[in-house]
Amino acid sequence: MATKNPDGSWSEAVNLGLNGAYGDASGMEINNGSTFIWLQGNGTTNNIVIANKNTDGSWGTPVDLGNGINSHTAGIIPDNPHITPDGNALWFTSTRVGGAGGKDIWFSTKTGGSWTAPINSGSPVNTSGDEDQIWISPTASNDVYWRGPSGLMHCISNGSNCNAAPTVVTIPGCAYAAEASLPDDGKTMYFACGDLTTGRVKIMYSVKQMDGSWGTAIPVD
Repeated sequence: MATKNPDGSWSEAVNLGLNGAYGDASGMEINNGSTFIWLQGNGTTNNIVIANKNTDGSWGTPVDLGNGINSHTAGIIPDNPHITPDGNALWFTSTRVGGAGGKDIWFSTKTGGSWTAPINSGSPVNTSGDEDQIWISPTASNDVYWRGPSGLMHCISNGSNCNAAPTVVTIPGCAYAAEASLPDDGKTMYFACGDLTTGRVKIMYSVKQMDGSWGTAIPVD
């Protein structure tokens, strides 16, 4: 984790103490930073896990979300978890059976302490290609962003899907945008910006313009 300094620069990254012996990725926090959900490797496969912060600031043992979410049939691996602020609804990506094709976005809710069988988000979110890296606004704006075959996509959620056909997000100065994330005011977008010529990726940001478009991509440091 890195924290923004008063002058707008960023602090050195600090290890959260949640990392296992294998790969850890795709994390997000809720509950004012007291709950963290992410994808954790175990040497054989990856699982979506969740941990809560203790009163002394340390983190509790990661809890596996269970076989319903972490299904590994025929090598299927869940990825990119995104959980609602109340911790009771979860979106993630998977190539599990029943999708539209490729990697799809799936949805599950917590009932009685357990996660329900995931359902496919369906059209127009999922296509025959790969959908990945979903981000859903925790505010009343209901903005949804994800990476699809056509690029970085956006729509307004109606609770379980888009309320209209999604649109492609264009960010000047970025040939390939992915892993979008926005603060609560929705006026700044942070994302991974890829240069298709060099193959290099940088964390960048863009500011929403008065006409609703996004400004030129700027490196965070």
